[in-house]
Amino acid sequence: MKNKHIAILGCCILAISFVLGITNTIDLGSSATAQAKTDDRLIGIMITKESLQLFDFESYFNDHAKDIIKGDNVISETDGYTNRIYAELVDKSTFDEATGQTIHTKEYVFPDTDGWYLYCATVYDAQNSYVTNIEGDGLCDIKSSNHYKDNGEERTMEATLYTVRGSDLYTVYVNPIYQTPTGEVYITEGTGIGGAGGLTKTITETVTIEKDGEEESYTGTFIIHREEIAPPQSVTLTQMDKNNTPLLTESFAAGTLPETFEPDADTAYILVTQQSIDENGNITEHRSLLQPSDENIESFVVTENGVCEKQYTALHWTTESEFAV
Repeated sequence: MKNKHIAILGCCILAISFVLGITNTIDLGSSATAQAKTDDRLIGIMITKESLQLFDFESYFNDHAKDIIKGDNVISETDGYTNRIYAELVDKSTFDEATGQTIHTKEYVFPDTDGWYLYCATVYDAQNSYVTNIEGDGLCDIKSSNHYKDNGEERTMEATLYTVRGSDLYTVYVNPIYQTPTGEVYITEGTGIGGAGGLTKTITETVTIEKDGEEESYTGTFIIHREEIAPPQSVTLTQMDKNNTPLLTESFAAGTLPETFEPDADTAYILVTQQSIDENGNITEHRSLLQPSDENIESFVVTENGVCEKQYTALHWTTESEFAV
């Protein structure tokens, strides 16, 4: 009899897994579009290495056990079974080098949750309110836009997470971040994206509220790319004159380029050679050209968590050149 109970429980667990799969609680899809069921706004995302495990499996099973055991897998609503992680509003100080003054603001943080985040929150204080973009370390190529209409607002943010090919970030989880009308900010459990190469996850939600007798809408769209790249090894800078003759060649280990770089006065352009190691252990090279209209050298550095961050070296040209790529 005991074995029979264990077998039934095992079947129930498998059934739950199936249900969660078809309801997108466990999902490796690339996009999600929804009409929000509350006034809470989708304001961003947090990418995590593992699932946040916020789904209340026990309550879900208790409420749907009969349907699950019968094999009735038409359950499509999981709202009310997902817990939340709330952010803390903390003070932030930023020194403005241009004015020599310290600017005091506030921002929302998730101190007990590790991940790569991107969100645009409204901060409410005793005197006024303001919108702030919060971008965590590790995300690159960040783009942000707001479009205001007569009947609402559309906000779009996009970023790329570069990971080392072969790392344990083959699968990552994209978790939505919301803000309530009263200002609270929280995360809910999202879904995973996994696979080799480049992946994209898009989350879009629209909230419609009534204000002064008229309907206003807010649409939040957040696009995350996960790109696998070969581990960077070195960067070589070759300064070339207008006759395509090399003037000076310097090599740097990945992550050791200086903050600024001043080309020679006779340099017309710079040949940048970035070396990486492919999946077979072979050295590969990627070449690009920089000319006086370019302001930065972009290179990658591997962090301890398997993410490749972009490093920017400011170019201080001492001459203008007629050379054009």
